[in-house]
Amino acid sequence: MTDVGIWIIVNWFTPDRIIAVATAVYALVTVVMFFAILSQARAAHLQADIMREQIQAMERSLALQEVALRQWISIENWRGQLVSQNGERKLVFSFDIVNPTKFPLTLDCITVNTYGCGSQMKANYVLAPGKKFIDRSWPTGPLSKEQGVSYDEAKLSVIVKCAVTYQDVFDKQRIQYFNVTCFCSAHSEIFFYPYAGSEDEWLQH
Repeated sequence: MTDVGIWIIVNWFTPDRIIAVATAVYALVTVVMFFAILSQARAAHLQADIMREQIQAMERSLALQEVALRQWISIENWRGQLVSQNGERKLVFSFDIVNPTKFPLTLDCITVNTYGCGSQMKANYVLAPGKKFIDRSWPTGPLSKEQGVSYDEAKLSVIVKCAVTYQDVFDKQRIQYFNVTCFCSAHSEIFFYPYAGSEDEWLQH
């Protein structure tokens, strides 16, 4: 190296200049790192948005599947008769629980509440599509004297409330409420008029 080169190095690379160059380099590196981190943060945020949209799409798809595969039951073939036991008369009735859907469901329990008598039965029965569960007989409470007179001389009406709890194909517990008005008389056959029940109506009695 020539004397001129040595002079330039000695006179140009002063401590102040070295500090200034180092500071500039540090600032440049900091800026580069900042933009790299910012770019990574944006990429992560974008990825999070994409994942969120995918999850929401999956949830919507699952909800649509649940709607398409929604299950329910129906109560059919109501039957009944008036029986006398120990000097008391009661109405004894039964019905079939039918699975009209395309997938099996599991009956958990059946609860019936009628005049003066409420009872529950654990079913634990897998009900195949299109099949029926033949229910047991359910008695009402003893008929009062006035009800006996209505049955003998005119027409007696008794309201029966039923709640069926079951597990659907998604293992979700569901409950359906059914009501029926029973018209019976000593001069005619027993007639059942079913209609939809509700939880509020059930809890009121």
